Amino acid sequence: MSIIIFISLILGIMTRTSYLSLSRNDAEISKASLQISEELCNEHDYIYSTVNYDAAVAELDQSNYIFYAKCVDRDVCFGCIKYKMSVIKTIKGEVDETSKEVILYQLVSFDFSKQGVTFISPDNSLPLKTGNEYLIFANKRDYYKDYQQTLDTNEYSLSLSSSFPTAVVVDENQDRYIDISQVENYADIEDCYYMCFDEKSLNNINKISQQIIIHYLGSK
Repeated sequence: MSIIIFISLILGIMTRTSYLSLSRNDAEISKASLQISEELCNEHDYIYSTVNYDAAVAELDQSNYIFYAKCVDRDVCFGCIKYKMSVIKTIKGEVDETSKEVILYQLVSFDFSKQGVTFISPDNSLPLKTGNEYLIFANKRDYYKDYQQTLDTNEYSLSLSSSFPTAVVVDENQDRYIDISQVENYADIEDCYYMCFDEKSLNNINKISQQIIIHYLGSK
């Protein structure tokens, strides 16, 4: 929890500035080296195996914006991934982005050096995949007015989370948990949506994800 609070403070400082792009493509993302600690695995498994539907909804409802959107493109930036999202439906928010494109940032750490990195994803979601549809729980980025006027689209950041992913994939299920002993590069987990490291946590997160989708989208 202290890590999440610290990252929240950092994100608050960064929210009024724009990220610089490193322009890395998907092939380079696959090669990124990862070192996920056993402590992080145990923490995720405990949270994901014990969270229930009511707690998940209560947390997700704190987001200022909720979108049903398709991931159109992505680009690795400094300390995050920048996505172009095509909004299918605005479920919650002061600005109706339905049928518009928006920019979405996900605070996530990759390392392209030989040393590896402790993988950090404080929204509890693995990177979004181009072409997939998601329920997105986000907050609008608070830019200075003069800078905001230079942008073609509004920009958002995925909400941070203590117990449930804030990017929930629609029409897909994760069919395997991550075997940490087999993970060296991001390519080893790029088919996954959630950081589940045992069967119990994966089954629970898949079940609640489907309930969340029905709660916000109904039968679509």
